[in-house]
Amino acid sequence: MKRTALLTLFFLAFSLQSVLAAPTPAFRVSVGGGMVYDPMNQDPGSLAMASVGYRVLPSFEVEVKAMRSGEFELDSDFTGETFSLTAVTLGGRFITSTGDGDAGFVSFGLGGVEVKAEEALPGADSTRTGLLARMGVGVDLAVTDAMGLTLESAFSRGFGNTDEVFTFDVTTSLFYRF
Repeated sequence: MKRTALLTLFFLAFSLQSVLAAPTPAFRVSVGGGMVYDPMNQDPGSLAMASVGYRVLPSFEVEVKAMRSGEFELDSDFTGETFSLTAVTLGGRFITSTGDGDAGFVSFGLGGVEVKAEEALPGADSTRTGLLARMGVGVDLAVTDAMGLTLESAFSRGFGNTDEVFTFDVTTSLFYRF
């Protein structure tokens, strides 16, 4: 019985070696923009983003993403009607290859967000910081072996002081892998 269990563990570990062995370390840098909106009032604002990823497994990448929005309407309980967001998240992407260098992915992240009221009354609280969780889906479309285009749609939710943040965003970005 022990011999069978050890032999099974050996074959399992041997077969998983090729799945868990990451290809050569691959960094991915992505820069782009898009739009963000609160689904309650659907007034869109612009969004700029940049991310850096590192492939740790063939199907998983660790990612740091920074985002900055332009002004848009956000349902909130503090001063102002138009707001801007600045967020930085640490997360990852589960990647599945679709062939020819293209890949679909599911992304997630957790980090900090700052919400700033653009037209606050003098002396009023115009800035809040808190936590932000983000989930998204998208596709990387390869143009060359190293460069391509990423299309992504994501949902973000604030927690703590920023629990009024409930947004959807759609982004397009250029990436470079090395």
